[in-house]
Order: sequence, then C-alpha cells, then structure tokens
Amino acid sequence: MEYPYSDKFDPPAPVIRITLISPVDVNNIFSHSAQLDTGADMTTIPQSVIDSLELMPARDIIAISYDNSVSIRLTYYVNVRIGEFKFYPLEILSSPGKDFLVGRDILNQWIITLDGRSQILKIKK
Repeated sequence: MEYPYSDKFDPPAPVIRITLISPVDVNNIFSHSAQLDTGADMTTIPQSVIDSLELMPARDIIAISYDNSVSIRLTYYVNVRIGEFKFYPLEILSSPGKDFLVGRDILNQWIITLDGRSQILKIKK
C-alpha cells in the first residue's frame, strides 16, 4: 500500500486512513486520517471518538507523554482497519486532544518505507 504525505503539516508528514469499528455494534464506524508515531507505544484516538463509538473501558494505564508529563489514562478495545489490514480487537489509548496516532502496536507488524523525497509512505506486511 502507498499513501501520499499530508501537506496539512509543515513539513509534510506520513498519514494513513484508519477505520474504527465498535466491537459491539459493527454499524458504528468512524474513519479519519492518522499520523504515524514511532514514539507511541499504543495507537491513540480522541476521547470524543471513543465516546461516539460507545466503547467500554478496558483498564487504566500510566501514560508518559512526549513532554514527559505523566497521566493515568483509560484504554479501550476497538476493531481497526487500515487498508487491507485488520486488527481485531486492538487495545487503544484515549487522548484528551484531537490527535489520531498510529503507534508501534500496529507499526511493528509492517515493513514501512518513508520516502521523504517523493513524499510517499509505503507499507507492506
């Protein structure tokens, strides 16, 4: 799979389309672009999307942010589709912000090439 970088970032950044599906209601679906974040242990989605999908909390974890701030955050299970790849179910982290981040829980399952010159993200299993 190949994805163009997003020019909504400066400099442009690799993004992919992520589809989130409620494990209890397969008709409750949300799709959005997400940044790849090799520094994130877990895939992270906004709490507002978690609420709209009516996901049930799984557990509390201690989360350390990029700025070393520490917080206790809830995790949730959700079904995730990215292109032809399925991650059913995936434990994700809630975010108080608006960022959608694909973490190493997914990224480590792929071979990823960031072609910055061509601004193309290439993914293969």
